[in-house]
Amino acid sequence: MSTEPQLAFYERLPEPPGLEIRVNFGIFAGRPATAAEIDELAQSLLTKVGEISIVAEDRHEIGEDSGASLHQVRIDVDPEYIPEDEHEADVLAGRIVEAAESWARDCVADRRSATRSKSSSRSSFARSGMRTSTAGYPSKCGVVK
Repeated sequence: MSTEPQLAFYERLPEPPGLEIRVNFGIFAGRPATAAEIDELAQSLLTKVGEISIVAEDRHEIGEDSGASLHQVRIDVDPEYIPEDEHEADVLAGRIVEAAESWARDCVADRRSATRSKSSSRSSFARSGMRTSTAGYPSKCGVVK
């Protein structure tokens, strides 16, 4: 049994929703998923299942001796879209988990790529004598004198 955290996993539930996939987005991305990213996930999943519900949430699990807070994306599939055959249901769940993992990895990679690009832009602006804002974007103030 692996002790490493899983990026995406599923749980079969006896009552609606019939299938719940949780993506530990914040653990890997260090931020919540954006609305545009959720839309991309929805588009990729609609080819696998007829109807889904996607919830991006800040989840807080708190006990007397511990607590955790994380950004999580939850995908719920209504029981009517889940095959009755256990094997087929597990295959569908695996496909959804695979798509969710791929989506999450792409989001993390895209953000890292954008961060590197922004960092590179900061350096080129600094060399050119242009100011950058604290967010790392070119300042409207123009050239440093």
